[in-house]
Amino acid sequence: MKKNLLFTIFILIGFYCTSQINTTDNDSIYLKATILVSEQKQEKALQITLQEIDRFPTLHPYRAKWLMLTGDIFIKNNEFDKAIKYYKKSLSTNLKLSDSLTIMEGYLKIGKGYQQKFVNLYPDLDSKKALNLKDSADFYYQKIITDYKNVTYGSKHLAQTYSNLAFMYSDLNKLEKAQYYITEAINIYETKITLPVSLDGALNNQGLIYIYQEKYKAAEKTHLKVLNKVQDTSSVKALKTTQIATSNLAYIYKKTNQLKKAYTYLLKSNQLDFIIREKQTAIEITKIEAIHNEEKARAEENIKTVKAEKKTERTQYILAATGLTSLVIILFGTVLYRNSKLKAKNLSLSLVEQELNQQKTLRILQKKNQSKLLNATLDGRETERKEIAQTLHDSVSALLSSANMHLQVVKKKTATPIAELEKSQRIIDEASGKVRDLSHKLISAVLLKFGLEHAVYDMCEKYSNLDLEFELESEDKIPRFEQDFEIKIHNIIEECINNIMKHSKASEASVMLLLTNNTLHATIKDNGVGFDTSKINPTSGIGLSQIQARIENMEGVFDIDSKINNGTSIVMQIPVEYPI
Repeated sequence: MKKNLLFTIFILIGFYCTSQINTTDNDSIYLKATILVSEQKQEKALQITLQEIDRFPTLHPYRAKWLMLTGDIFIKNNEFDKAIKYYKKSLSTNLKLSDSLTIMEGYLKIGKGYQQKFVNLYPDLDSKKALNLKDSADFYYQKIITDYKNVTYGSKHLAQTYSNLAFMYSDLNKLEKAQYYITEAINIYETKITLPVSLDGALNNQGLIYIYQEKYKAAEKTHLKVLNKVQDTSSVKALKTTQIATSNLAYIYKKTNQLKKAYTYLLKSNQLDFIIREKQTAIEITKIEAIHNEEKARAEENIKTVKAEKKTERTQYILAATGLTSLVIILFGTVLYRNSKLKAKNLSLSLVEQELNQQKTLRILQKKNQSKLLNATLDGRETERKEIAQTLHDSVSALLSSANMHLQVVKKKTATPIAELEKSQRIIDEASGKVRDLSHKLISAVLLKFGLEHAVYDMCEKYSNLDLEFELESEDKIPRFEQDFEIKIHNIIEECINNIMKHSKASEASVMLLLTNNTLHATIKDNGVGFDTSKINPTSGIGLSQIQARIENMEGVFDIDSKINNGTSIVMQIPVEYPI
């Protein structure tokens, strides 16, 4: 009894001693720190939080608040052990203060810290260390469910707990448990709180669990529900939610052999992915511009300070020299003025140089982002062409062949020839030929069956004519590579050959392939009219800019040598890590 009384008095004294702390100032500083965290300025935010923690006694709610924010900063830096340490300190204070809502938040964040460490640091999810982390996360999540499931407050924390548990058990392939927890989360979002984005995310997770369980009808219904619910299409978060739903629907329709729908949703998913990338790039550029403007403003302020200091210094010199002759005053003032002007000029030049360097960095970043977007678009296009070609070859062509066989059987059983049967067979044969041709145009059948060298040889034979002859030169046999790599190189060489046919007016052209030291060398030459390489427009360049971006994205080297009336030579060197 005495111990409890002393403990209560100690708490009251602690609060009394800190009653003079300005809570308005603290809230303002806390807001500033959270803004710094959201802007990814973790180091500055951490300096503030560590300083503010020391301002409050052990059992003050503001101390617990700052401890929790410090944990958030370490989580963003993937320093999970430090984050968990600060979360536990915050929880310890809140448990003594009996603040139920912040206790729930503490349990949730500690559980999430263990879960993130479990997912990020241990790819082998069945390892002993990974399972220990999983058990720790589960312990803190179950504390929330056990102690606070039936309270009227904290529904948001409870729903997030169920969502996290569903995600964790989905990773462990315990799908029944995962489905139970995600259903509980959705029930809270739909009946107790209004958080549309969180509800949509939970529904997407439920749909994905249905896919893992091969319950495609339920998965389709869930993802269509998400698409019908999402109203805001301006935020990146809403776009990502929609993109996940459309991508999963494309997969569902492919698995259920609804190929037309699968293709439609695949296109929508790729379009949304492109829009998301554009928005993210714009956000990054805006951040860089803001940093640039901040540094520029700081530099201008420094210039003003330097000028003010120089002005004060000059005035002091003039006052000190009032006893000298007029000639000395004039000479001294002139020298001082010129010196100040020279320093200001040098400082101005330095700032101009700094600004030019920052602009150069910004242009390089923009170019890299444009290159990434271009390559993402081209990758998506190649994937679509490959999937369409595969669908035409495996499904549509097979269906036409089957229809033709059925007609042949009917024809044999019919005593007298039927004109409509003959006509139907001719139409099916013609359609089969067109499907086959279209499939080969999308992806070379020779490439898929026999590899890059045979496909390039076939390309040279196909495009050669009386006016222009293509020849393949290959010193050694080129082995097979990973299929996506072969498709990319084949498309690049085909683009170069198309440029020769359209623009070079050549009579002879050659393609040389050589593999040395895990590097594929490809050289395309022609004896055509050539062109001035210094006048290539970097934004168009007869498709050359796309080819160059493609090669550079593969960490290769791309070089053009061309002179007017002296032909063109294109040299590419692409590293090959895993030849088959």
